[in-house]
Amino acid sequence: MGLEELDGYRDSALEELALVGSEAALAEWARIHLAASGRLNQWKRSIGKQPKTERRAFGQAIHQVGQALTSAFEGRKTAIETEALAARLGAERVDLSLPARPRRRGGLHPLVRTLRDITRVFGDMGFSVFESRHVETDYFNFQALNMPPHHPARDMQDTFYVDGGEGPKSRVLRTHTSAGGVCGGCTGRKYGGERQYFIHSYLILI
Repeated sequence: MGLEELDGYRDSALEELALVGSEAALAEWARIHLAASGRLNQWKRSIGKQPKTERRAFGQAIHQVGQALTSAFEGRKTAIETEALAARLGAERVDLSLPARPRRRGGLHPLVRTLRDITRVFGDMGFSVFESRHVETDYFNFQALNMPPHHPARDMQDTFYVDGGEGPKSRVLRTHTSAGGVCGGCTGRKYGGERQYFIHSYLILI
């Protein structure tokens, strides 16, 4: 095993490395050439078999071959990892030109549907349907319905007052639709001072 054979081994190993195309094949190449039991170490163990006058130069040549193989291995490893990453990113790429997922259309609340059914029935019977104002005066919400100021029936309806009007607490979010009933029958939402919980709200549809 001389310098010519060593040069031939280096060239052969580098040619094999250039053909490696996967991480598994790269690991196998490293096992054959760079591992503790690999061919490069076999060359190192042969240094003692060389004539004393040639051992130094032979050892230096093996060291250079080892550096060349290690450097080439690291370069090929980086190239394979880069190719694998590019392939994975290409497979995971999102095509933004694709149409978006269709949105599910919402539906009316069951109470809204029920109210519409009821108003349609009354409309078929000849009644006119209208919705009165949500912000009502104290007079039409309470006093016109026989609930003057300080009447005890107001306690359970003392609710959301709105700024403006002729004085404090002169305007209120209606606590019933009877406020509009002073002028005629109506349906809609009423706002009450109700306790909030999962099946009940201050906003009630009647």
